[in-house]
This record gives sequence, C-alpha cells and structure tokens, in this order.
Amino acid sequence: GDGRDVTAVAQQLNDVRGRVNSQGHLLERLNTNVNHIGNMMHSQNQVLHSHGQNLNQLAGQLNNIQQVSDTADYNTPVPFARLLPRPPYLTGDPKHDSK
Repeated sequence: GDGRDVTAVAQQLNDVRGRVNSQGHLLERLNTNVNHIGNMMHSQNQVLHSHGQNLNQLAGQLNNIQQVSDTADYNTPVPFARLLPRPPYLTGDPKHDSK
C-alpha cells in the first residue's frame, strides 16, 4: 500500500542525502588539496623568482668583468685587477727607480 511506498521513497531520499554528503566531503578534501598545491606553487614561484634575480645579477657582473677583460692588457692575470690601483714600483715612479 501507500505506507510502504512512502517508506521506500523516504529510504531512497536518505540514501541520496548520504551520497550527496559524502560527495560534498570529497569535494571539500579536493578543494583543500587544490589550495595546498596552489600555495606550494606560489612559494616555489617566489623561490624561482629570487633565483632568477640572483642569476640576472650574476650575469650582469659577468658581463662587466668580460667588458673589462676585453679592454685590459693581457699581462693582467685577473680581469678586474685592472680596476685596482697599481703598486708604486710598477708605475715608473722615480723614487723607486733610483734604488
């Protein structure tokens, strides 16, 4: 009769509610994981960005050293040593030559 049908419908609704709830929990967990992955990617991106900045600075320094070494004489063993003051005994200072 009608009583049994109502009970069956109520049971089906209960089953559906249970399935919807468990799917909701799965979606919440998925959302949490996606957020976690997003946060990790964001921090990795920041790390990569700082690596990139460091590499750019190093490339700039290398470029400067290369330019100096292109204009330096070949007796200068270290490219950027040309930028340092030369010791007096290499400058032809007469005080040192008279020894």
